This record gives sequence, C-alpha cells and structure tokens, in this order.
Amino acid sequence: MNRGSLSGLAVAGWLALALWAGCTPIGSLNHERGLDAGARDGRARPDAGDTGQLRAGVSPQVTADPVQACSTAGTRACATNESRTPLECDGTRWVRQAPCAEDEHCDGTPGAEQWRCAPIPSECVGRRSGEEYCADAEIHACKAFMPTLVRSCAAAERCMRVNDKAECVCGFGTIQQAGRCEQATDCSKQQGGCDPLTTCSLLAGQRVCGKCPDGFSGDGLRGCVPQLLKLELQGAQLSPAFTPEITQYQVKLPLLRRQLALKASAPQQARIEIDGTAIPVDGAWSSRVLPLGQHMLALTVSTESGLNSRYDLMIERAGAELDNVRPSQPDAEDAFGYSLALSEDTMVVGALYEDSASSGDELNNSASDSGAAYVFVRKGDRWTQQAYLKSDAPSANDFFGVNVAVAGDTLAISATRASPYGNLSNLRNGLVYIFERAGSKWTQKAKLSAPDTAGGDLFGFGLALQKDRLVVGAPLDSSAVPRGGAAFVFTRTGDTWSTPQKLTAAKPTSDANLGWSIALDGDTIIAGAHHDNQASASAGVGAAHVFVLRNGSWVEQQVLQAPEPTSGDMFGWSVGVLADTLVVGSPYGDVTSSRVCSSGHAYVFLREAEHWSLASTLEPSTPRDCDYYGTSVAITDGSLVVGANGDASSPETRNSGAIYVYDRADAPSSSWTRTGILKTQTPKRDAHYGKRIGLFADVLAVSAPLEEGYGVVHVLR
Repeated sequence: MNRGSLSGLAVAGWLALALWAGCTPIGSLNHERGLDAGARDGRARPDAGDTGQLRAGVSPQVTADPVQACSTAGTRACATNESRTPLECDGTRWVRQAPCAEDEHCDGTPGAEQWRCAPIPSECVGRRSGEEYCADAEIHACKAFMPTLVRSCAAAERCMRVNDKAECVCGFGTIQQAGRCEQATDCSKQQGGCDPLTTCSLLAGQRVCGKCPDGFSGDGLRGCVPQLLKLELQGAQLSPAFTPEITQYQVKLPLLRRQLALKASAPQQARIEIDGTAIPVDGAWSSRVLPLGQHMLALTVSTESGLNSRYDLMIERAGAELDNVRPSQPDAEDAFGYSLALSEDTMVVGALYEDSASSGDELNNSASDSGAAYVFVRKGDRWTQQAYLKSDAPSANDFFGVNVAVAGDTLAISATRASPYGNLSNLRNGLVYIFERAGSKWTQKAKLSAPDTAGGDLFGFGLALQKDRLVVGAPLDSSAVPRGGAAFVFTRTGDTWSTPQKLTAAKPTSDANLGWSIALDGDTIIAGAHHDNQASASAGVGAAHVFVLRNGSWVEQQVLQAPEPTSGDMFGWSVGVLADTLVVGSPYGDVTSSRVCSSGHAYVFLREAEHWSLASTLEPSTPRDCDYYGTSVAITDGSLVVGANGDASSPETRNSGAIYVYDRADAPSSSWTRTGILKTQTPKRDAHYGKRIGLFADVLAVSAPLEEGYGVVHVLR
C-alpha cells in the first residue's frame, strides 16, 4: 500500500481522536522527537567474561590501610581487609572510593598503571571475608582478593571448618597420640583413623578401612566426600544435565521467572548449604527475586568430618528472544502487531491496515485497510502461523484487527469501522467477530454489535475476553453525554452470546472516552477513560473506572485517578488487572521539565476490601521526552511489564522503543522493583517496540508495528 504516512489515515473521521499526540493508535508511529543521548546508568559494569572496569591510577599499591597517612596525591590502592573498597590518596590520607559491586573485588597489581573492579572468580563466590578457611588450593586462589584467615596444618593433619572456624585435626589414617597425630596400625582407637562413615577391620594383621557409603566418593582411608544425588530446577534449564561428578553448571532462568526454585538431594549423613544457608538434604529452596543479568550460586554438600563438594550454578535471567513473528504475506504499513493477545500456546496478532479483500487470497489488495488477524501456535520455542483470518464480508476501512483477545479456543477480533448494516459509511459503528477453533481450523461463529448502534462509536476499540465473558469498549458512545464512552459486557451460554449489559460512568463527562482501554479478571472490569476530566476542568487528565459484579449486575466500584492529575496526562490510556492489583498507563504524564512531548508514568493500585489505593508510581529509569512510557501495560503473577514505544538511546534510534520489567515479592503489598529494561537486539528507528504487550505464563510477546515497514512481533522467554 502507498499511504505516505500512517497518520494520513485521518481521512477516517474517527481517527481525529487518535491523532491527539505521539502515542496515538498509530499517530504515534510518526511522531518526531529529540533525545538526550546521555548514559542511562552510572558506573559501567563489566560484561560477563570481562576482566573488569579499568580505572587510571598513579603508582598503585596492592593494598593500603585507610587509617594510615599517605603522601602522593592521586595514588590508588585497594583497602586491606576490605575486598571491595578502592582507595585514593588526597596527599594526606587515604579516601575510600565507591565500592565495587557485590560480585566484584578491588584488584591492584604492583607496577601497573591502573587498578580495577574485577569479577570474583566463580569458585570463590560465597566466601566471606573475616572467616577462617583451610589452606587448600581453592582458598589460596581466592585469598589474593579477599583477605581472610587461612590456616595451614602439619603434614599428618588435615584442616576442617567448624562454625566458620578452621581447625587442624588428625588426618584420615592417623590417630591422636599424646598430642601428636600418628599413623594408626589397628582399629582399637578412634576407629583406626578411618572415616567415621566407614568401618575399620584387620585383615592379615593389617588395618583396612571400609568403602564409603553410596553417595560418597573417595574411600575410608582418604575420607568420604559427599556428593549431590539429585538437582532439579523448576521452570529453568540446567546445562549440562546433572550428574554428581560435574560441579559447574549454567542455568537459564526465563524472563518471567523471578526466582530460581530447586530441589537438591544428598545422602542423609550429609548437609546441604546454598550460599551459606542450610537446607534439608531432600528439600526445596527458592532464591530471592533475581534482577536481569548473571548471578552465581554456590551449593555445598558437607559432612561432620569437614569434607565437602561444591557445585557452582551460573544463573542468567534474561529476556532471551526465542522468535520473531511476521505475517505470511507482509505488506508495507499493514501495522502487524497493532494489537496482540496470548493464551496458552496461541498468539493472535492484528494488522488493521492489511488490504486483502478475501481470507482466501492474501495478495488481492482491493479492500484498502480492511484489516486482518493472524493466529500463531507454539511448537517448542518456535511459533508457526496457523490461520489468516478476515471478516465474512471485508470492506475498505473496516480496520478489522484493531484489537484482538483470545481465551483457549475462542477468539474475538474487533473492526471499529465495520457496519452492522453493511458497507454504509454513515453507520460504521463497529463490530466484534467471534471465531472458534476445532482442531486447527478457525471458524467465524458470531458477529456482535452494540444494541443501540450509532455511527462512529468505535465499538471494539477496547476489548477483553476471559472464558465465556467478553467486554467491549466504545469510547465515542454518546448515549449518556457526547463521546462519554461506554463498555458492553457479553456472556456466552452454549453457543449464544447474551444481550450485553451496558456500563457507563456514574458521573459521565463529555469526551471522557470510557472504553478506550479494557481489562478483565474474574468479576472485575477496568475501563480506561483517558480524557475524563472529573479531577480537573482541563482536558486529557484521564481516569480508570472499576466495575464489579454484584448480585448479577455490574456496578461502578471506584474511579481512579493520578495522584496529581494534570491536563494532557491521559491517565487510563492502557490498563491491566490481576486479582486485587491493577496498573494504569499514563504515557503523556511528564517526568521531564520539557513539554516538547512526554516521558510517561504508570501507576499500580491495590484493593483491600472494596477500596483501591495507590501503591506505586513507576517511571522510566532515565526519563526522556517522547518515551511514552505507559503506552502499554501487562501484569502477571509477580511480574509487571510497561511499554515505552518512543524510547531511544540516541537520535539515530528514536522511537525504537523499549519495555520495562518489574518484579515484586510474593506478598501482594510488596513494592515493585525494576529488574530490567529490554530492547530489540538491534534497535530500529521508528519501529515502536513496546506498542503492545502479551503475557501468558513464562512467555512475553512484544510488538513493533512499524519494524521493517510492516511490523514484527518479538517473542521472549
């Protein structure tokens, strides 16, 4: 198609509403912006495998005591007995600098012109400064950067740790005699020096130590070393496959798995510690919430004799991009990904500007902007197209696919300019088409419209489906007040969809546009009204209306607004709800002082009893003009994702887009913590990554409706 620019679609009168500003249905996809190209974060962190962040220095010392005087200004060193603390001399005394990160240490080399914060070797993670360790090869390797007390024992002795202290005891095969360790010759004392887990016997006058029990390596004379018997991870990939003899592993933790959950088994005579915390020998364990990135986990199996085996798990939690989904017949400016929905192993993607006149011929572009929807199914980590769907009577400018919703084998697709009475331009109120799947075939089963049809209501612009309940927004419905908006609740019984209950604001205001966005969970509906001005006489403040089901009818429970309502914030542009937590996007809320265009906000509310209250205010880590943070929102158990489809790190990648990932602890009242910011591997200018977000289980789908000209959906895990 040759549209020139997507905003050129304003020829359809209803799109005047959509072109208020840069984050509009498609108007945002052409919004010009200027960007601050400054760094997003503070001190750079070394990447995995890097040798560390280098810092220039003058005649560095290996270590220094910060209480001692120094004379040469600019000299740099690492603090004695403070493994993470770099120092710099101010000409009189040592001054502590910003400490290295928790997984780094201060590393200075004599004669070098620099010192650095270097990654701690994996075999040393979990060692704590100030404790006593035995002088084995592993501890000698760690001692270079982590000062600690290291005990060396005599030749006939061995070192063992007891309650974080190192002690010298008689080695296996020896017994204590008159304060000395002497070679044992029989079994009469101290079990002949054999490991306590074995037996001691005399064979032809010679002392013989028995075999170690199952689950231990070594022998009774040299000692029985405990091993893990089993290591199972929940929802994460362990590489290589576990065997007791392998002690180094890589763990891939999916993006939406906030914590690593595992079950470890060891012999009953042993004990298991994970990063110094004991767990049952056949018990389960869960980590804290892990930010995106790499994390080292040390799992140790030990016995009372002090022998142990250590297993290191390098955990990586990242938004691994599994697949890029494209339409079967891509065409320029189709806006593939303008709408997006996920349910189990099914993904539906809308392309409202697709031009085909028939579901049987994708190349027949004779119905401009009639629209289409594509169904994809997951096989392993790949998504393959299962269906290409059109309405039963496609006509130009229907915008079929402006929104989609899916639940199991039921799919709803809206066409906000389709007419219930055929292709009559003055009665293009909008329709929602219901498709059902049998096997792998999708069939249109119903066509729903508003019972009080009027031209241009945008019926279907907001859409949500859960089981047998469908909620449809009509943001330009004028039955109560001009363009106040409404939502319609349909219920399916058998194969029949009921006459809907119509929801409007208890105190409707003109141009509020209730129904612009819709979210549904159980008996709770959220209807965004991004131009509602109940909190202010100014336009574009916005609100989110909460409706609940009571005694068979839907009633308005509460109207939510931003804590500081401001004209043009458009609070309610996007909404999401899960149980007693809801999130509202306000992409025009400003964090920056400039009003060139907006950085955006998102707000999280919690419900207690019948009342909702503000719990968190979220914003970009480095707010910039035209980020449009809050364009899209999605929430699942313990994780929340916010789209910023205008985000960019430089003017060259403006409007490339990003998503922000947040986690919270298990308690619903816990605060949300940003754990990562994700972009495409190669951010593309004007792609608008983050325009729509789909979440289900451990799969995250993010659309970029102008990437490559026609649109791409990125699937992450």
